Amino acid sequence: MRPTKRTPAVATTVLDFISQGASKGIAAAAAGISADTLSRWIADDLRFGLKVAQAEAGFAMSCVSRIGLEIDNGRDGAKTALAWLERRYPNEWRPSPTPPVPSPVQIVISYDP
Repeated sequence: MRPTKRTPAVATTVLDFISQGASKGIAAAAAGISADTLSRWIADDLRFGLKVAQAEAGFAMSCVSRIGLEIDNGRDGAKTALAWLERRYPNEWRPSPTPPVPSPVQIVISYDP
């Protein structure tokens, strides 16, 4: 049996990167493991999975806070934070699609008796 790559240092690197907004794939690569390995660790260890979820939520909340501050101060920095949230969490943050505006339709009716 080969030794595990899961050391405290590797787990800390993963959590540090995720808490700064990196995806799981980028965090895994930064820690020197594959995205599949990280997915297995998350699935196999509920505590570690919870730490990953907390790291993701922490960064998302910092973006939400930033949006609030930028809005309060009348600045445009909120656009960047909102764009990140829309891309990272599309189900929660992506705007609803605008229905298409129908183009005018011309109906010609002719009748030949």
